[in-house]
Amino acid sequence: MPIVIAGGSKAGLNNGSHEVYEQGTPLCALWLGMLEKAGVKVKDLGDANGVLKGLG
Repeated sequence: MPIVIAGGSKAGLNNGSHEVYEQGTPLCALWLGMLEKAGVKVKDLGDANGVLKGLG
């Protein structure tokens, strides 16, 4: 599923990257990583128990 995340260095994101994850990677891992970038401490979310690599 293609997803675009807009942001920049102020949001703690790297610009211009393209990440591909293996099939079956939980989308909740993306959301968990976004919460972490926003300073929200969450142990797990939905079916994810870790953040996606390459989120910044």
